[in-house]
Amino acid sequence: MLEDLSLLITSYTLLDHMPMGVCVLNDEFEVIYWNNCLETWTGISRSRITGSTIGSYFPHFEEPKYAKRIQSVLDGGPPMVFSSQLHPHIIPAPLPDGRMRIQQTTVTSVRQDQNHGFYALMVIQEVTELFHQIQKYRRMRDQALEENKERLRAEAALATQAEDLKRSNQELEHFAYVASHDLQEPLRKITNFSQLLAKRYQGRLDAKADKYINYVVDGSARMRNLIQDLLAYSRAGSGELVRESTDLEDVLAEMQSDLEMVIRESDAKVTHDPLPTLAVNSGQIKRLLQNLIGNAIKYCDSETPRVHIGAEKKNGDWEFTVRDNGIGMDPKSFERIFLIFQRLHTREEYSGTGVGLAICKKIVEIHGGRIWVESELGAGSSFYFTLPTVNESNLK
Repeated sequence: MLEDLSLLITSYTLLDHMPMGVCVLNDEFEVIYWNNCLETWTGISRSRITGSTIGSYFPHFEEPKYAKRIQSVLDGGPPMVFSSQLHPHIIPAPLPDGRMRIQQTTVTSVRQDQNHGFYALMVIQEVTELFHQIQKYRRMRDQALEENKERLRAEAALATQAEDLKRSNQELEHFAYVASHDLQEPLRKITNFSQLLAKRYQGRLDAKADKYINYVVDGSARMRNLIQDLLAYSRAGSGELVRESTDLEDVLAEMQSDLEMVIRESDAKVTHDPLPTLAVNSGQIKRLLQNLIGNAIKYCDSETPRVHIGAEKKNGDWEFTVRDNGIGMDPKSFERIFLIFQRLHTREEYSGTGVGLAICKKIVEIHGGRIWVESELGAGSSFYFTLPTVNESNLK
């Protein structure tokens, strides 16, 4: 609190150069000092406003909620801060030219002299731009919060759908396993008795009977193969994926041993790049390679089927290629071939149930990779699949 107004007035040069508005009111709310900054902000000259009440130019200061505070200071009360927090209570100050400014005003008492009362020293800070920036920030914050809520709701819904889909897939896999497993026993009886029927009565009945018996034997054999492949497909994605450090060179050697008869009979040539050691399920990767290489040999009309397994590290993952010189396929069939029971050829042309590539896709995807094909009719096929690199220290 300043004890002597003369000290304030003699300091007008300093006050005139302050970067904020400063004015002094007497006990009648009349302006007795108006600095240069206020002249610039408001466009109201000092000579024009001096002697006038502050309310004649800025009516909001005479509103009860503000006038009461100013009067309290004029009575020698403690300083008052109007809207010291940037809050809706900030004073919106309409200027005479119609512009609306946002002010933060601090009012403190200044003693006139020992025999008189107090003046009100008002320090007015222009916070319009800051206020608008904060309001903009608050709108952005509120929008971001709302978008985050929407994102969290969407993620929760997606997680629920994923869990429902996972449960549904597990139920379907379990159903496929149980159904195919339970079908094997009656099918085994049909197969055995149809074979006995063919053995005992083939040629002893008429031609139609022999034809019907052959239909039964062939149909039961195809049904057995179909059920076995369905079981293999359901088992490929069942249970927890157990990874172990696996040398893919050893897996390929085991797979070639299993296909030794097929490779020898077809005079196939199987070559490969150096293969890495990865954290994978060795049994499933062996089945993957066996299906891809077996298909490459089967779907080939060349005298010497040639299959090459390539391996290259890309972006931290391993990309493998199984390239052949087979019959190739129409690009329109690329997506279809990975669906279960989808075949591009009749059983008379090529044997199979249409499950092998579906199993390959399932194995690759549960390992966190993807599989695709590039091919042209008559120009061979290249099957690509990726396997991510897994930190072996995280293995169970």
